Amino acid sequence: AATKALVCGVMSVAVIALLMGGGGDNAAALAERESGSARMSQLSVMEAEYAQREMLHRVVKDAMAGCPEEAKTLAAHIATRAHALSLAQSPTTVLAEDCTRKTTYATILEQFNSLHANITADKASRIALNTQLETDKNNSYNAWLQSEATFRNAQSTKKSADDAATYARGELQKYTAAVEAAKTHLQNNVEPLAQEETALGVQKAMIGSITEMVKGLSTTATASQQSDLLRQVKANIANLKASSASLPAGSDKQLAQLEATSQALEESDSAIDPATLAEVAELTTSIDTRLTEIKTATTQANTELSTNEAAKHKWQIDVVELSNQADKQNSDMQSADLQRSHLEGVYAVKKKVYEDDATSFAVDNAQYTSELAAIS
Repeated sequence: AATKALVCGVMSVAVIALLMGGGGDNAAALAERESGSARMSQLSVMEAEYAQREMLHRVVKDAMAGCPEEAKTLAAHIATRAHALSLAQSPTTVLAEDCTRKTTYATILEQFNSLHANITADKASRIALNTQLETDKNNSYNAWLQSEATFRNAQSTKKSADDAATYARGELQKYTAAVEAAKTHLQNNVEPLAQEETALGVQKAMIGSITEMVKGLSTTATASQQSDLLRQVKANIANLKASSASLPAGSDKQLAQLEATSQALEESDSAIDPATLAEVAELTTSIDTRLTEIKTATTQANTELSTNEAAKHKWQIDVVELSNQADKQNSDMQSADLQRSHLEGVYAVKKKVYEDDATSFAVDNAQYTSELAAIS
């Protein structure tokens, strides 16, 4: 029973050799009778069969390397006897003749088991290598895709930053021009109003004095006092008339009325005409209206200048900050582009290595499978 168990380890070797031997002879006989496409097909079958036979002999040789000569001889004897038998004969005939060599069979079985383990380990290692190369390829591809997405995002961000900086520069130019225009308006149209405002203030004071003097004429006791007041009124009216160029439009009528009234008062002792005081009040009102207009225009012009200067200052700061941001985004985009190009190159290398390995992997895996099948 122990001998039979040991013999079973090499039984399949004899069976494969038997099949290959008989199949090869039949194939040769058929090849001589076939022609054309059938002949070519049979030749392909024969090539496969002879390749299997060669595989068997190589496996036997590898398995028995380093064994005693008796074991090598017995293994060769089994292969030769199996090859010599026809398909009609039982392969156990070969084994029955050699069952007395228990120790040698044990040696052969041990060698085949060792070879089987080594080939199995080599096959697993080869598969692991192919799997690792494929994983490396896939990982490098995913990394490249991620870097591509990062670059596209940086490119979009950089464009937005450039657009923002360009817009800020346009706004700065707009408000710089607005400040210059506001300054020009102040210089040409508002600053002269200050002189007019000063003159109107003086004239308003003179008119106030004239009004008080005219009112005083009616209450002055002596003729001498009235004459003195009347002289002052006439002097103030003359001064007011001399500066009438700065008075509001339409003031000439009031000045003429004041002059006529002072002349009439000088020539008679009649009471003051109420219309005189009304003319004076009307002149004062027109001056106040003009002063309000000047103040409003000045305030508006100064406010416009201040607003434009504040906007200009804001956009000056924004231009610097947004330009710096645009420069940073450009730098980030270039870095992302370099990383993308690098990872694209890594992926190309990994892909080539995997594809090259995949070609030989199919051959190697088939060879390992055949060798294991032969040993088993």
